[in-house]
Amino acid sequence: YISPEVAHFHPGVAKAWIDIPANASITPAAANSYGVASVTNTATGDRTITWAVAFSNTTYSVVGTCADVENAFIKNVLATGSVRHLVVTVASSPALVNARTSTAAFGDH
Repeated sequence: YISPEVAHFHPGVAKAWIDIPANASITPAAANSYGVASVTNTATGDRTITWAVAFSNTTYSVVGTCADVENAFIKNVLATGSVRHLVVTVASSPALVNARTSTAAFGDH
């Protein structure tokens, strides 16, 4: 048995995660989330997720999925205390779009 207090320090355990609906007008407390302090909707498809505890450097890993939009991907811009999350569609011409996203972050606090 590994207690949650110890498991949290293992690099293979997500330090934070969140599921953001397409409209992104939701607080982390109302969303399914862990380790997230806030979500800021800057513009269509442009969100900043602020971590409750900053990472020790910008070499942590962010993985995510984009739902409800065909031919879309997520571009992440990492900072120690946050990640800028750009949801881009390439269906006809590149554009930022609102879509449901699920994101998890792994690394060292």
